[in-house]
Amino acid sequence: MIEINLLPKELRKKEVKFKFEIPLNFLLKILIIVLLIHLSLAVTAVVRKTKLDSLNKRFSEFQEKKIAYDDLKKEIETLEKDKSNLDQLKGRRVAWSEKLNFISDSIPKGIWLKELSFSKGKFKIVGSCASKRLDETERIQIFLSRLREEFKDLELGILTRRSIKGQDVIDFILSGEQIDTSN
Repeated sequence: MIEINLLPKELRKKEVKFKFEIPLNFLLKILIIVLLIHLSLAVTAVVRKTKLDSLNKRFSEFQEKKIAYDDLKKEIETLEKDKSNLDQLKGRRVAWSEKLNFISDSIPKGIWLKELSFSKGKFKIVGSCASKRLDETERIQIFLSRLREEFKDLELGILTRRSIKGQDVIDFILSGEQIDTSN
């Protein structure tokens, strides 16, 4: 379609052509700002990377120390467990010198021991008895009653009578268990 404009040129609307001109000075400033931002980001990235590497190195050192610490802790726990086991055993241990002294003090005249053995809380005594005044079985009974203070489940085994140079001798076997004194 054809348009005819009959207005004089002065009254006519002027077409404005938009011409965008950016000054070179402005473009250089923006470019410098962008480069500075980029440079600062690059420097920040390098600094952060260095710091991260340093922290990773410290972390690996701490991990090595933690592994060593855990190993030490396990060893300490094992040693403490062993110590508590030893303490329990120590609490249940038998003072053999006291037991042997008690047995020795309990032996009446005319009795002598040939064998004394202890194994797992049980014991066995093999001995002989000879007496001119008392009956040998009475002496063995006296010995047995004295031992009952320190030992339980005492049993008098087989008594065997024999003669040595005209003297009657009785061989005997005693067996029993030690009284638990760990309480």
